[in-house]
Amino acid sequence: MVSDYASFVGFLKHPRVIYLSLPAGSTVDSVLNELIPFLEKEDVLMDGGNLFYLDSIEGKKRISERGIHFLDRGTNSGLEDARYGACFMVGGKEEDIRIPEPILIALAVNKDGYIHTGQPGTSHFVKLVHNGIESGMLQSIGEGVELLHKSGFELDLAAIFKNWSNGSMIRSCLPSLWKEALESRSWPRLKVT
Repeated sequence: MVSDYASFVGFLKHPRVIYLSLPAGSTVDSVLNELIPFLEKEDVLMDGGNLFYLDSIEGKKRISERGIHFLDRGTNSGLEDARYGACFMVGGKEEDIRIPEPILIALAVNKDGYIHTGQPGTSHFVKLVHNGIESGMLQSIGEGVELLHKSGFELDLAAIFKNWSNGSMIRSCLPSLWKEALESRSWPRLKVT
């Protein structure tokens, strides 16, 4: 077990790949300030938190002066990635990605579950757009559930969402997740009044 950054960095074989998953903001700055002095040229720092994409660009500038590779990495899988593989997007210079890329490809859900999005900051920007799309879809699904729920008809919402997950134009993992949520909560069937 290591108790400080010096021991941690010393424990790893050079070139080191260090993956950070921290809340955006001052925590990232604090960890970087303490960690960077122990890193050497060719080490790789990968930020997997929800850092604002412009902060990723600044982080790259700050760290690259020391010859350390900095990558931003967005992940679009949530808790399921440990079981089924993740969807990784990585921003950074092509030469910075070469060391951790085999690891990311191996951990991805499949060969298309990994993409180099481009220059530093791009993966966090792409993740920001992804989250906006996801939120809009969830909002639409939530409004649809409410309409069905308040329709006055006796509807099996879980069965409807199961149907929509199989061949419907709106099929995706989101209707499947809603179906599971509706089933697990024993969502009441509504009766026409």
